[in-house]
Amino acid sequence: MGPEPVDVVSLFGIPPSTLASKSEPNPDPIVLDHDGDLFLVVGGQFRKKTTFQVDASALRRASPVWKAMLFGPWKESKPQDGSKWIVKLPEDDVDALTVILGIIHNNYDSVPSDMTNVLLLWNILVVCDKYDMTRVLKPWIPSWAKNMKSLKNAHMQTIYIAWELGEEDWFASIFKDLVFNSGINRRDQLECILFGFWSLGFITTHLQPDRILDDIASIRLFLLKGLLDFLNTEIDLRLDDRKQGTSGQYACLHRNAACDDLLLGGIIRLTSKSLNDALPSLFGGVPSPPKPPTPLQDAILPPRDATKIRISVETVQSVCSTAFQHMKLHANAVQNGPRSHLFSHANCNPAERFATFVAKISSEASSKIDEILSSDDYKGRMANQRKKIGLKSS
Repeated sequence: MGPEPVDVVSLFGIPPSTLASKSEPNPDPIVLDHDGDLFLVVGGQFRKKTTFQVDASALRRASPVWKAMLFGPWKESKPQDGSKWIVKLPEDDVDALTVILGIIHNNYDSVPSDMTNVLLLWNILVVCDKYDMTRVLKPWIPSWAKNMKSLKNAHMQTIYIAWELGEEDWFASIFKDLVFNSGINRRDQLECILFGFWSLGFITTHLQPDRILDDIASIRLFLLKGLLDFLNTEIDLRLDDRKQGTSGQYACLHRNAACDDLLLGGIIRLTSKSLNDALPSLFGGVPSPPKPPTPLQDAILPPRDATKIRISVETVQSVCSTAFQHMKLHANAVQNGPRSHLFSHANCNPAERFATFVAKISSEASSKIDEILSSDDYKGRMANQRKKIGLKSS
Protein backbone atom coordinates (compact mmCIF):
# COMPACT_ATOMS: atom_id res chain seq x y z
CA MET A 1 0.00 0.00 0.00
CA GLY A 2 1.19 3.52 -0.74
CA PRO A 3 1.26 6.43 1.69
CA GLU A 4 -2.02 7.85 2.91
CA PRO A 5 -3.40 10.79 0.96
CA VAL A 6 -2.56 14.14 2.45
CA ASP A 7 -5.35 16.19 3.95
CA VAL A 8 -4.66 19.24 1.79
CA VAL A 9 -7.18 21.58 3.38
CA SER A 10 -5.92 20.99 6.92
CA LEU A 11 -2.29 21.06 5.86
CA PHE A 12 -2.72 24.51 4.39
CA GLY A 13 -4.64 25.66 7.44
CA ILE A 14 -7.68 26.91 5.50
CA PRO A 15 -9.84 28.78 8.01
CA PRO A 16 -13.17 27.26 9.03
CA SER A 17 -16.22 28.08 6.98
CA THR A 18 -19.62 26.88 8.14
CA LEU A 19 -22.57 27.31 5.82
CA ALA A 20 -26.26 26.62 6.35
CA SER A 21 -28.24 24.92 3.62
CA LYS A 22 -31.90 24.29 2.88
CA SER A 23 -31.05 21.44 0.51
CA GLU A 24 -31.70 17.84 1.46
CA PRO A 25 -28.78 15.93 3.03
CA ASN A 26 -27.03 13.11 1.21
CA PRO A 27 -28.89 9.79 1.30
CA ASP A 28 -28.08 7.19 3.96
CA PRO A 29 -26.56 9.46 6.59
CA ILE A 30 -24.47 8.03 9.42
CA VAL A 31 -26.95 7.97 12.29
CA LEU A 32 -25.43 8.81 15.65
CA ASP A 33 -28.78 9.62 17.19
CA HIS A 34 -32.00 8.21 15.68
CA ASP A 35 -33.89 11.09 17.26
CA GLY A 36 -31.27 13.58 16.16
CA ASP A 37 -32.61 16.92 15.03
CA LEU A 38 -29.55 18.10 13.11
CA PHE A 39 -27.89 16.91 9.90
CA LEU A 40 -24.22 17.78 9.42
CA VAL A 41 -23.01 17.60 5.83
CA VAL A 42 -19.26 17.23 6.24
CA GLY A 43 -16.55 17.48 3.59
CA GLY A 44 -16.78 18.42 -0.02
CA GLN A 45 -14.45 19.89 -2.59
CA PHE A 46 -11.12 18.46 -1.39
CA ARG A 47 -12.37 15.47 0.59
CA LYS A 48 -15.06 12.84 0.78
CA LYS A 49 -18.53 14.03 1.71
CA THR A 50 -20.70 12.43 4.39
CA THR A 51 -23.86 13.34 6.27
CA PHE A 52 -24.29 12.72 10.00
CA GLN A 53 -27.58 12.69 11.89
CA VAL A 54 -26.76 14.09 15.34
CA ASP A 55 -28.25 15.57 18.48
CA ALA A 56 -27.71 19.33 18.42
CA SER A 57 -27.78 19.47 22.21
CA ALA A 58 -24.90 16.99 22.40
CA LEU A 59 -22.86 19.30 20.17
CA ARG A 60 -23.84 22.27 22.31
CA ARG A 61 -22.65 20.57 25.50
CA ALA A 62 -19.35 19.51 23.92
CA SER A 63 -18.35 22.74 22.21
CA PRO A 64 -18.88 26.41 23.07
CA VAL A 65 -18.30 27.21 19.40
CA TRP A 66 -21.07 24.86 18.29
CA LYS A 67 -23.28 26.24 21.07
CA ALA A 68 -22.88 29.77 19.75
CA MET A 69 -23.19 28.70 16.12
CA LEU A 70 -26.24 26.47 16.46
CA PHE A 71 -28.16 28.23 19.20
CA GLY A 72 -27.20 31.83 18.58
CA PRO A 73 -28.54 34.40 16.13
CA TRP A 74 -26.69 32.87 13.19
CA LYS A 75 -27.75 31.33 9.92
CA GLU A 76 -26.65 27.89 11.17
CA SER A 77 -29.34 27.95 13.84
CA LYS A 78 -32.49 25.83 13.58
CA PRO A 79 -34.84 26.87 10.73
CA GLN A 80 -38.07 28.46 11.91
CA ASP A 81 -40.11 27.20 8.95
CA GLY A 82 -40.08 23.56 10.08
CA SER A 83 -37.65 22.38 7.37
CA LYS A 84 -34.85 19.97 8.16
CA TRP A 85 -31.99 21.46 10.11
CA ILE A 86 -28.93 21.10 7.87
CA VAL A 87 -25.50 22.62 8.41
CA LYS A 88 -22.62 22.22 5.99
CA LEU A 89 -19.04 21.88 7.23
CA PRO A 90 -17.15 21.66 3.92
CA GLU A 91 -13.64 22.16 5.35
CA ASP A 92 -13.90 19.59 8.14
CA ASP A 93 -12.47 16.09 7.86
CA VAL A 94 -15.03 13.27 7.72
CA ASP A 95 -12.89 10.65 9.45
CA ALA A 96 -11.93 13.04 12.24
CA LEU A 97 -15.55 14.06 12.84
CA THR A 98 -16.65 10.42 12.79
CA VAL A 99 -14.46 9.83 15.83
CA ILE A 100 -15.34 13.10 17.58
CA LEU A 101 -19.09 12.76 17.05
CA GLY A 102 -18.90 9.15 18.21
CA ILE A 103 -17.31 10.30 21.47
CA ILE A 104 -19.84 13.01 22.25
CA HIS A 105 -22.75 10.69 21.39
CA ASN A 106 -21.34 7.81 23.49
CA ASN A 107 -21.02 5.72 20.33
CA TYR A 108 -17.59 4.26 20.97
CA ASP A 109 -17.60 1.74 18.12
CA SER A 110 -16.25 4.51 15.91
CA VAL A 111 -13.51 5.48 18.39
CA PRO A 112 -10.20 3.61 17.96
CA SER A 113 -8.68 2.29 21.16
CA ASP A 114 -5.25 2.23 19.49
CA MET A 115 -4.25 5.21 17.38
CA THR A 116 -1.54 4.53 14.80
CA ASN A 117 -2.87 6.80 12.06
CA VAL A 118 -0.89 10.02 12.43
CA LEU A 119 -2.97 12.03 9.95
CA LEU A 120 -6.22 10.95 11.59
CA LEU A 121 -5.13 12.06 15.06
CA TRP A 122 -3.70 15.26 13.65
CA ASN A 123 -7.00 16.03 11.90
CA ILE A 124 -8.95 15.16 15.06
CA LEU A 125 -6.90 17.73 16.97
CA VAL A 126 -7.37 20.32 14.21
CA VAL A 127 -11.15 19.92 14.40
CA CYS A 128 -11.20 19.86 18.20
CA ASP A 129 -9.09 23.01 18.35
CA LYS A 130 -11.36 24.70 15.83
CA TYR A 131 -14.45 24.02 17.94
CA ASP A 132 -12.67 24.42 21.31
CA MET A 133 -13.43 20.89 22.47
CA THR A 134 -10.10 19.08 22.86
CA ARG A 135 -11.11 18.18 26.43
CA VAL A 136 -13.58 15.57 25.10
CA LEU A 137 -10.55 13.51 24.05
CA LYS A 138 -9.16 13.28 27.59
CA PRO A 139 -9.97 9.57 28.21
CA TRP A 140 -8.22 8.52 25.00
CA ILE A 141 -5.22 10.88 24.97
CA PRO A 142 -2.86 8.79 27.17
CA SER A 143 -3.19 5.65 25.04
CA TRP A 144 -3.22 7.54 21.74
CA ALA A 145 -0.10 9.52 22.69
CA LYS A 146 1.62 6.28 23.70
CA ASN A 147 0.83 4.84 20.27
CA MET A 148 2.17 7.94 18.54
CA LYS A 149 5.41 7.92 20.53
CA SER A 150 6.11 4.38 19.35
CA LEU A 151 5.93 5.37 15.67
CA LYS A 152 9.07 6.10 13.69
CA ASN A 153 9.61 8.57 10.87
CA ALA A 154 6.41 10.56 11.40
CA HIS A 155 7.86 13.75 12.86
CA MET A 156 6.07 16.14 10.55
CA GLN A 157 2.68 15.73 12.22
CA THR A 158 3.69 14.29 15.59
CA ILE A 159 5.51 17.44 16.69
CA TYR A 160 2.25 19.34 16.28
CA ILE A 161 0.33 16.57 18.02
CA ALA A 162 2.75 16.76 20.96
CA TRP A 163 2.35 20.54 20.98
CA GLU A 164 -1.44 20.41 21.02
CA LEU A 165 -1.49 17.78 23.78
CA GLY A 166 1.03 19.65 25.92
CA GLU A 167 3.48 16.73 25.85
CA GLU A 168 6.65 18.65 26.72
CA ASP A 169 9.17 15.78 26.81
CA TRP A 170 7.82 14.23 23.62
CA PHE A 171 7.84 17.62 21.88
CA ALA A 172 11.44 18.27 22.96
CA SER A 173 12.57 14.86 21.68
CA ILE A 174 11.01 15.43 18.24
CA PHE A 175 12.34 19.00 18.12
CA LYS A 176 15.90 17.75 18.63
CA ASP A 177 15.49 15.07 15.97
CA LEU A 178 14.25 17.67 13.50
CA VAL A 179 17.24 19.92 14.17
CA PHE A 180 19.59 17.11 13.15
CA ASN A 181 17.50 15.52 10.41
CA SER A 182 15.86 18.39 8.50
CA GLY A 183 17.04 19.69 5.16
CA ILE A 184 16.10 22.63 2.95
CA ASN A 185 13.95 22.10 -0.10
CA ARG A 186 13.84 24.02 -3.40
CA ARG A 187 11.45 26.54 -1.88
CA ASP A 188 13.89 27.27 0.95
CA GLN A 189 11.59 25.54 3.43
CA LEU A 190 12.59 23.10 6.13
CA GLU A 191 11.69 19.54 5.29
CA CYS A 192 11.90 16.52 7.53
CA ILE A 193 13.94 13.83 5.80
CA LEU A 194 12.68 11.32 8.37
CA PHE A 195 9.25 11.44 6.73
CA GLY A 196 10.00 11.04 3.05
CA PHE A 197 11.09 14.67 2.50
CA TRP A 198 7.81 16.17 3.60
CA SER A 199 8.16 19.87 4.20
CA LEU A 200 7.77 21.36 7.66
CA GLY A 201 7.29 24.71 6.02
CA PHE A 202 4.36 23.24 4.10
CA ILE A 203 2.33 23.06 7.32
CA THR A 204 1.16 26.44 8.55
CA THR A 205 -1.79 25.70 10.80
CA HIS A 206 -2.80 27.19 14.10
CA LEU A 207 -1.57 24.00 15.80
CA GLN A 208 2.08 24.91 15.34
CA PRO A 209 4.18 27.13 17.61
CA ASP A 210 4.74 30.52 16.02
CA ARG A 211 8.55 30.32 16.09
CA ILE A 212 9.16 26.62 15.60
CA LEU A 213 10.49 26.73 12.04
CA ASP A 214 12.82 29.65 12.78
CA ASP A 215 14.07 28.03 15.98
CA ILE A 216 14.81 24.69 14.30
CA ALA A 217 16.52 26.48 11.40
CA SER A 218 18.72 28.63 13.66
CA ILE A 219 20.10 25.69 15.65
CA ARG A 220 20.53 23.64 12.48
CA LEU A 221 22.58 26.51 11.00
CA PHE A 222 24.67 26.75 14.19
CA LEU A 223 25.58 23.07 13.90
CA LEU A 224 26.29 23.21 10.16
CA LYS A 225 28.54 26.23 10.58
CA GLY A 226 30.54 24.43 13.25
CA LEU A 227 30.92 21.27 11.16
CA LEU A 228 32.00 23.14 8.03
CA ASP A 229 34.42 25.32 10.01
CA PHE A 230 36.08 22.21 11.43
CA LEU A 231 36.29 20.53 8.02
CA ASN A 232 37.65 23.57 6.21
CA THR A 233 40.15 24.35 8.97
CA GLU A 234 41.62 20.88 8.49
CA ILE A 235 41.79 21.50 4.74
CA ASP A 236 43.27 24.99 5.06
CA LEU A 237 46.06 23.77 7.34
CA ARG A 238 47.12 21.39 4.59
CA LEU A 239 46.76 23.98 1.81
CA ASP A 240 49.50 26.10 3.40
CA ASP A 241 52.07 27.63 1.03
CA ARG A 242 55.04 25.97 2.74
CA LYS A 243 55.77 23.94 -0.40
CA GLN A 244 56.84 27.16 -2.13
CA GLY A 245 59.65 27.51 0.38
CA THR A 246 57.96 29.94 2.77
CA SER A 247 57.53 29.22 6.44
CA GLY A 248 54.19 27.68 7.23
CA GLN A 249 52.27 25.61 9.74
CA TYR A 250 52.11 21.86 9.30
CA ALA A 251 49.03 19.93 10.29
CA CYS A 252 51.21 16.82 10.60
CA LEU A 253 52.47 16.33 14.14
CA HIS A 254 55.90 15.45 12.69
CA ARG A 255 55.95 18.36 10.19
CA ASN A 256 55.81 15.94 7.28
CA ALA A 257 54.46 17.34 4.00
CA ALA A 258 53.69 13.88 2.64
CA CYS A 259 51.39 13.20 5.58
CA ASP A 260 49.59 16.49 5.03
CA ASP A 261 49.25 15.83 1.30
CA LEU A 262 47.88 12.33 1.85
CA LEU A 263 45.24 13.52 4.29
CA LEU A 264 44.40 16.61 2.25
CA GLY A 265 43.68 14.58 -0.87
CA GLY A 266 41.66 12.01 1.03
CA ILE A 267 39.56 14.54 2.93
CA ILE A 268 38.71 16.52 -0.19
CA ARG A 269 38.02 13.42 -2.27
CA LEU A 270 35.74 11.89 0.36
CA THR A 271 33.81 15.01 1.41
CA SER A 272 33.65 17.50 -1.43
CA LYS A 273 31.56 15.48 -3.86
CA SER A 274 29.14 14.28 -1.19
CA LEU A 275 28.55 17.77 0.20
CA ASN A 276 28.51 19.63 -3.12
CA ASP A 277 26.61 17.12 -5.22
CA ALA A 278 23.88 16.08 -2.76
CA LEU A 279 21.53 18.60 -4.37
CA PRO A 280 23.73 20.13 -7.06
CA SER A 281 21.13 22.48 -8.48
CA LEU A 282 20.59 24.07 -5.09
CA PHE A 283 24.06 24.71 -3.71
CA GLY A 284 25.28 27.56 -5.87
CA GLY A 285 28.95 28.47 -6.01
CA VAL A 286 31.34 27.81 -3.17
CA PRO A 287 32.67 31.09 -1.68
CA SER A 288 36.37 31.66 -2.29
CA PRO A 289 38.80 30.86 0.54
CA PRO A 290 40.90 33.73 1.94
CA LYS A 291 43.67 33.25 -0.64
CA PRO A 292 42.79 33.41 -4.35
CA PRO A 293 42.07 29.79 -5.29
CA THR A 294 43.20 28.04 -8.39
CA PRO A 295 40.41 26.87 -10.70
CA LEU A 296 41.08 23.33 -9.52
CA GLN A 297 40.70 24.25 -5.85
CA ASP A 298 37.55 26.20 -6.57
CA ALA A 299 36.08 23.16 -8.29
CA ILE A 300 36.89 20.54 -5.66
CA LEU A 301 36.73 22.20 -2.24
CA PRO A 302 33.74 21.47 0.01
CA PRO A 303 31.29 24.33 0.65
CA ARG A 304 32.23 26.92 3.27
CA ASP A 305 28.92 28.76 3.66
CA ALA A 306 26.56 26.86 5.97
CA THR A 307 23.55 28.63 4.47
CA LYS A 308 24.27 26.88 1.17
CA ILE A 309 23.89 23.43 2.71
CA ARG A 310 20.57 21.80 1.90
CA ILE A 311 21.17 18.38 3.41
CA SER A 312 20.74 17.57 7.09
CA VAL A 313 23.19 18.09 9.92
CA GLU A 314 23.22 14.33 10.45
CA THR A 315 24.24 13.76 6.83
CA VAL A 316 27.05 16.34 6.91
CA GLN A 317 28.32 14.88 10.17
CA SER A 318 28.23 11.36 8.72
CA VAL A 319 30.08 12.41 5.54
CA CYS A 320 32.89 14.04 7.53
CA SER A 321 33.15 11.23 10.07
CA THR A 322 33.26 8.57 7.37
CA ALA A 323 35.94 10.47 5.46
CA PHE A 324 38.17 10.82 8.51
CA GLN A 325 37.71 7.18 9.47
CA HIS A 326 38.69 6.04 5.98
CA MET A 327 41.86 8.13 6.13
CA LYS A 328 43.33 6.57 9.26
CA LEU A 329 47.09 6.31 8.97
CA HIS A 330 49.39 3.64 10.38
CA ALA A 331 52.93 4.09 11.62
CA ASN A 332 54.63 3.37 8.31
CA ALA A 333 51.96 4.78 5.99
CA VAL A 334 54.14 7.85 5.42
CA GLN A 335 57.86 7.53 4.72
CA ASN A 336 59.82 9.80 7.00
CA GLY A 337 63.41 9.03 6.15
CA PRO A 338 65.66 6.48 7.83
CA ARG A 339 63.93 6.94 11.19
CA SER A 340 60.40 6.26 9.95
CA HIS A 341 59.99 3.45 12.48
CA LEU A 342 60.09 6.06 15.28
CA PHE A 343 57.11 8.01 13.98
CA SER A 344 53.42 7.20 13.95
CA HIS A 345 51.08 9.37 11.96
CA ALA A 346 47.92 7.79 13.31
CA ASN A 347 47.23 10.83 15.48
CA CYS A 348 47.63 13.19 12.54
CA ASN A 349 44.22 12.05 11.35
CA PRO A 350 41.48 14.37 12.67
CA ALA A 351 38.99 11.53 13.30
CA GLU A 352 39.27 11.57 17.09
CA ARG A 353 39.36 15.36 17.28
CA PHE A 354 36.26 15.45 15.08
CA ALA A 355 34.40 13.01 17.35
CA THR A 356 35.29 15.17 20.36
CA PHE A 357 34.21 18.30 18.51
CA VAL A 358 30.88 16.75 17.47
CA ALA A 359 30.15 15.81 21.09
CA LYS A 360 30.97 19.35 22.20
CA ILE A 361 28.94 21.16 19.57
CA SER A 362 26.01 18.75 20.00
CA SER A 363 26.03 19.48 23.73
CA GLU A 364 26.00 23.21 23.00
CA ALA A 365 23.08 22.73 20.60
CA SER A 366 21.18 20.73 23.23
CA SER A 367 21.67 23.59 25.70
CA LYS A 368 20.33 26.05 23.15
CA ILE A 369 17.31 23.82 22.53
CA ASP A 370 16.64 23.45 26.25
CA GLU A 371 16.81 27.22 26.67
CA ILE A 372 14.35 27.77 23.82
CA LEU A 373 11.90 25.12 25.01
CA SER A 374 11.95 26.39 28.59
CA SER A 375 10.58 29.74 27.45
CA ASP A 376 6.98 30.61 28.12
CA ASP A 377 6.28 30.52 24.37
CA TYR A 378 6.76 26.75 24.54
CA LYS A 379 6.68 25.40 28.06
CA GLY A 380 4.07 27.88 29.29
CA ARG A 381 1.73 27.28 26.39
CA MET A 382 1.95 23.48 26.67
CA ALA A 383 1.32 23.65 30.42
CA ASN A 384 -1.79 25.72 29.73
CA GLN A 385 -2.92 23.24 27.10
CA ARG A 386 -2.60 20.31 29.49
CA LYS A 387 -4.58 22.23 32.09
CA LYS A 388 -7.24 23.03 29.51
CA ILE A 389 -7.58 19.37 28.53
CA GLY A 390 -7.55 18.28 32.16
CA LEU A 391 -4.27 16.37 32.11
CA LYS A 392 -1.63 16.28 34.82
CA SER A 393 1.50 18.38 34.51
CA SER A 394 4.12 16.92 32.21
